[in-house]
Amino acid sequence: MEEIVPYEQALELKELGFDESTYTWRQNKNGISGNVAGKRDYYNSKGAMYTALPLYQQAFRWIRKNFKYSFYVKEAKKDTYRFYIEKFDDKFYSSEIYLSHEEAELEGLKKLIEIVKLSHKTATI
Repeated sequence: MEEIVPYEQALELKELGFDESTYTWRQNKNGISGNVAGKRDYYNSKGAMYTALPLYQQAFRWIRKNFKYSFYVKEAKKDTYRFYIEKFDDKFYSSEIYLSHEEAELEGLKKLIEIVKLSHKTATI
C-alpha cells in the first residue's frame, strides 16, 4: 500500500523514538502483517515482535513535531517530482528529480531519517 511507510523505514523511525499508534503492523520484513486499530509495537503471546507501520503523513507529522523539519513534494517538470526539506531555522534541502510522487516521498523520508540521525548524533557528542 502506497500510504504506508516501508518496514525498513518504520524500524528507523522506531530507533528515533517513534511510538505512536498505527493501524498496520508487520512481524518482520517478509513476514506476517495485519491491521489492528490503535496498535503500537508489541509482542504476541509467542514472543514475536510486531513493528507498527505508520502512514507517510503520520511519519512526516511526527518528524515535524519532534525535530522541526517540514517536508513536501512538488512537481518539478511535467511528470517529474522533487522533494524539499526545511528546518524551522531556515535550513533547506532540495532533492534530485524523481519520476513519481511516491518515489519522491519515499526517498524524502529516507533523507529526513538520515538528517535527523545525523543531527541527533552531533547533538549528543
